[in-house]
Amino acid sequence: MYTFGLCSLWHLAAVSVVKCTIIVRPLTHFTIFTDRVMQAIICTIWTTNLVISAALNVGVTNARFNWITAVAPVNRQNTLFWRSFAPISIVIATLIIMTAYTKVFLVVRRQVRSMPPAVLGSFGSSSIFGSSVRAAKNLFVMCAAYYVDHGSSGLMLILPSMKP
Repeated sequence: MYTFGLCSLWHLAAVSVVKCTIIVRPLTHFTIFTDRVMQAIICTIWTTNLVISAALNVGVTNARFNWITAVAPVNRQNTLFWRSFAPISIVIATLIIMTAYTKVFLVVRRQVRSMPPAVLGSFGSSSIFGSSVRAAKNLFVMCAAYYVDHGSSGLMLILPSMKP
């Protein structure tokens, strides 16, 4: 579960970077992200997470599955790497996602503000820009709400030995 969760998070980070380059650099996007590069990114995400998960499981001394809570608490020899890797990985991936969408927001805002009034029509830039602001705000609220609601429980599933 740990491997799949982190792979999903890193896939979201990769997708947000790809979307950002499509919007920010539309002419050079396809020269940067070829099929081969995309395959390499996906393989790197999975391979890295599988290797790290295997390395984290080397120090497991005891594991038992609780059928009521569907969680398998484990005892480890060395917990420092285990406790530090998951939060660091989650924070870095989240920062990549938020940075990419912030860049998209800023580029869209700059483009809408630079449009002449004749192109935008009678409503002006406020309707287009307002919908962009609402979309960016909704994305931020969804990400923040997810980490507030599921962040501690998600980390508890990832790090069952840590207490909040």
